[in-house]
Parts: sequence; structure tokens; C-alpha cells
Amino acid sequence: MVKLTDKVMQREDLVAADMGDETVMMDIMSGKYFKLSEVGGSIWNKIEAPKLVSDLIAELLTEYDVSEEECTNQTIEFLTQLVNKGIVVVE
Repeated sequence: MVKLTDKVMQREDLVAADMGDETVMMDIMSGKYFKLSEVGGSIWNKIEAPKLVSDLIAELLTEYDVSEEECTNQTIEFLTQLVNKGIVVVE
């Protein structure tokens, strides 16, 4: 599970494009496609360079009307899913 003190970043060899309110990515090595919602795409764009999860959550709290607890829980859950799928790297 991803922790607040982890640094996360995009995996460099994925190709991503914004398509309306969604972000679509392709893993060139496996040929798998992934689709992210608007919020997921926003998170994806924010982790182009390594970023502490706690800093990412602080940024999201300034953009979305959500409690800190809900934002933390959902962001960690989302990032953990991306790590498990090999889309995001933890440093």
C-alpha cells in the first residue's frame, strides 16, 4: 500500500493523451490500455516528476471540495491501484 511519505511518479515508458474529461494511456511494452477519469487524469499530470503523496494530497485539497480524510483515503487507494497495475512507480 502507498504511504503518505512515499514519492510517486509516472512510469516513463507509458504514452498518455487527454481525451475530453479522460486520460488514456498505453503501455507500449504490453500493449495494454488504461483509462483515467478527470480526477485520475489530474493526479496523473501532477506526478510527472516524483512527488510526495502528502504533497499531492495537499494540492488536491486546494482544487476539490472534499474532506482531508476522504481525499487521503481515495488518493492512497487510487495510487495503490496504479502501482499494482505497474502504471506508477514508488520511490
